[in-house]
Amino acid sequence: MDVSALALTRAGTARHIRSLLAALEDEDVGVRRYALGGSSRALVPVRDLGWYLAALPAKAKRDGVDVLHCPTQRAPVRSSVPLVVTFHDLAVLRHPETFNSWTRTYSRTVLPRVVKAASRVIAVSEFTKRELLELLDVPEEKVRVIPNAVGRPFSADGEAAAGDYVLAV
Repeated sequence: MDVSALALTRAGTARHIRSLLAALEDEDVGVRRYALGGSSRALVPVRDLGWYLAALPAKAKRDGVDVLHCPTQRAPVRSSVPLVVTFHDLAVLRHPETFNSWTRTYSRTVLPRVVKAASRVIAVSEFTKRELLELLDVPEEKVRVIPNAVGRPFSADGEAAAGDYVLAV
């Protein structure tokens, strides 16, 4: 599993990855963690081009893993190891003006190739599945909807911040 996102953020994607790794500890499955070290935003092009397009698939092949899971949409465009990629959303394609130039260009160019390379594509919601079918022309039989894990820190009984709320997600 690619865990590079853990060095870049502590937001929802990283929490999802940590929860997934914790749940897999209780399963009879070996998980090898792959990551490009460093948290500098300056490393993003290096990660996107050197890591995902070359180093990660080469390491997975060398290590003889059964499947390579990329829990974010950043993933190889070629892999001799079966590839599973999770898409949380496609906002970068729907609303590119809200993203920086690198992310817009990378996503527009690479994401169609990522979904073609993937053996399976995980969508975290039915909405994301529809977006994959519409925006990236992913064959429906390739997509599985698997919601993000529920549990710590995603449980409804967690601590609430002080204040008055109409809606809290």
